[in-house]
Amino acid sequence: MLEDITFESGKVIKKGELAVGALYTIMRDPQYFKYPNDFNPDNFLDENGEVQTNEAFVPYGIGPRFYLGQSLADLEVKVFLIEIVRKFKITSNDKIDLDNAVQKITSSPAPFKYNFELRH
Repeated sequence: MLEDITFESGKVIKKGELAVGALYTIMRDPQYFKYPNDFNPDNFLDENGEVQTNEAFVPYGIGPRFYLGQSLADLEVKVFLIEIVRKFKITSNDKIDLDNAVQKITSSPAPFKYNFELRH
């Protein structure tokens, strides 16, 4: 830290101490997300159903090591997914349960199988 910081709880982080933000906790704060533990697009919509900016959504990190290529990475993911959906009909016989997450370094749905059928 560059200067002493005192939190509402009374906890003090002194100048020179290291503070590390836990992204898992930040991105599941009920103060910022209506459904903090669910993959739910409503977490990013206001009362009128319009997309809203959420300062707690920080998938690329925060601070001086923030990922500078975020906009390029977002665009590449969108282009990749659009091309997959354009070229394949995607189905699954498995029951997809997004609430049954696998907790590792990141949280992701339990594995399931997709069927990709080439579109003509």
